[in-house]
Amino acid sequence: MNIYFNEYNLLMGSGGVTYLPLVSGILQASAQSDNVIASNYDFMPFLFSLDEPTRLLGAYTATPDVACFSIAMWNENLSLEVARRVKEKYPHCLIVFGGAQCPHNPTDYFSQYNFIDITVRAEGEVAFMAVLKRLLESRTDFSGIPNVAFRSPDNGKCVVNPQDNPLEKNLDQYVSPYLAGVYEYLFDQNECQYQMIIETNRGCPFLCTFCYWGRGGYTRKFRFHSLARIAAEIEWAAKHKISYMFNADSNFGMHSRDLEIANMLVEAKQEYGYPEKFRTCWGKNTDEKIYRIARLLHEHGLDKGMTLGRQSNSKKVLSNIKRDNISLEAFSSMQEKFNTNNVPIYAELILGLPGETRASWINGIEELLLTGLNNQLFVYPSEVYPNTEQGDPIYRKKFGVRTTKIELLEIHCTPRPKSWVKEYQEIVTSTNSMTEEDWRYMIVFSWVVMLLHSLNLGVFVMWYLNNTYHIRYAEFIDYFITTGLAHSQGVIGGEVRNLFQSADAMLNGRGRGHLAPEYGEVMWDIEEISFFKVSERLNDFVGELTRMVIALLQDRKINYDRGQLDEVMQYQLFRLPRLSGGSCEQSFKWNLGAYFSSMFGKSVVDLEQSGDRLVLNRRDFSGIKKDFAQQVILWGRKSGTLLESIDYTQSTVQATRVFQREGGQAPVAKFSSPEQFEPYKAFDATLNK
Repeated sequence: MNIYFNEYNLLMGSGGVTYLPLVSGILQASAQSDNVIASNYDFMPFLFSLDEPTRLLGAYTATPDVACFSIAMWNENLSLEVARRVKEKYPHCLIVFGGAQCPHNPTDYFSQYNFIDITVRAEGEVAFMAVLKRLLESRTDFSGIPNVAFRSPDNGKCVVNPQDNPLEKNLDQYVSPYLAGVYEYLFDQNECQYQMIIETNRGCPFLCTFCYWGRGGYTRKFRFHSLARIAAEIEWAAKHKISYMFNADSNFGMHSRDLEIANMLVEAKQEYGYPEKFRTCWGKNTDEKIYRIARLLHEHGLDKGMTLGRQSNSKKVLSNIKRDNISLEAFSSMQEKFNTNNVPIYAELILGLPGETRASWINGIEELLLTGLNNQLFVYPSEVYPNTEQGDPIYRKKFGVRTTKIELLEIHCTPRPKSWVKEYQEIVTSTNSMTEEDWRYMIVFSWVVMLLHSLNLGVFVMWYLNNTYHIRYAEFIDYFITTGLAHSQGVIGGEVRNLFQSADAMLNGRGRGHLAPEYGEVMWDIEEISFFKVSERLNDFVGELTRMVIALLQDRKINYDRGQLDEVMQYQLFRLPRLSGGSCEQSFKWNLGAYFSSMFGKSVVDLEQSGDRLVLNRRDFSGIKKDFAQQVILWGRKSGTLLESIDYTQSTVQATRVFQREGGQAPVAKFSSPEQFEPYKAFDATLNK
């Protein structure tokens, strides 16, 4: 009998890059290890790239007896459509659905989609093998198989088997698809560049209500693959020249052995040159183990950045979502450690969680920025998924969770042709504590924060105003939005209006992603689109920003030094990447190089009129927008290389040494004599010996 696996994965960019189908591979490799299954079933080539349903159906070159679909948010509707057509053309074919998006109680699912015969909940290896063996005896009776629901042959209704499979403690019982060779034919064909997913353990001790791991994963206990198997899979990846490896663990760095795994990755890259990058979901509460691992991976160019997940800073929200965060003091201390060692870090917040208010959200962002976040803040809208507590009707009613279904337009992925099946995501746009109008302002506020702070268009200006005049970040962001709405002309006004229009479009079902073909054939976040547009008019933007800052200071009746402010604005413009133009030098009356390089250190260099001449190592993109977008946003946003780097002249180093002798702790290398000075990057001081 013939088995087809359907696990449609995203296309990452325009170069034909996609993930190998991990779920399909594990199921096939495990099933083939059973002699009864191996002698009775033939496994057809994997179907794992998004495409038009007619072409996917055409890939069924042999008559299918079993068609399996692993569904996620990005492929559910496509999977349903292909499954419907398969059943229509091959009525005898057994249609099996599983995956995180497949309801664990599929009664309504069966009623809605009468072509589905079986669904598998949670882990599928054991259940799938049991289904295949039962199929050799009966095409209709799948009763008694744990983790399975099936369509009754008597009345066509859903029958949910209540039994659950005991969870296998030794995950090595499930055969590795990489080591079993099920993907080798793909490399022989050499039609695509592949990324891979690696699993070192399963389980999550947390119960976050918005997450599948918190409820749908079924277990809070960790279960592990052996280090020997992990080492073999890493070596397999290196020998197959896998550039990008994603780790599917829930809390990498939580276990002592994770440092050993990190060392395996480093050794593989040193010997083979691969993998080039390793991306993971870090442990929820960052500690010393995670710091050591993140630093190791960063030193060897394996990780783009370290995630410091917060989700919310509101204690009420954290209680509602069953989440604990480390204190902001500990969070700030850990950030300082990463900053000192130049490890890029970024924080994540989720907008729209139960209990969040407009005020608590804005205060939470303010608190986060005040901790010294020197790289990225990412804000994501809260989503509702099947098999999560947040998706439970009782939970939704309790907190008044109301959602909007928006088209799924995956960020930094190849846009789907208009003729393809559309996918959707369900985002939270109001709760008992947050009106829809609140959500509208909160998401625009968040986009502006990311534009000015994370994408650096105003990062130095905001920090200067906060440090010198005690103007809160939130106050500045609100003033920026208000000014933009009040002045329809100009760069700032145009971008603020565009952000509100994007928020309104999302409330009407439009997806997050936006196209800007001249910058690359991928979907961009709206703040990235704004960044591109502002980058084309940087001088105008900084000019408007200067007038806005002056108006803010005057409105607050704050006395200010105009000459100093002008130089700060010049420095902000000086450090931003441009579409064209090479390295250059610029003189400042104030010691702005040393001052701003101490932004995230233990102490801040005092502003003095000591003179500063800085060398800007500007990348020259020769006006090529795709190169600009790739290096500045795709490569630079998380890796901490978005801004142009600077080198100091000897006068700056000498002034900084004086500051250090007087007890300052600026993050600048010490030299015993000026002759020992070598140019170095402002945020890479510790790399200089």
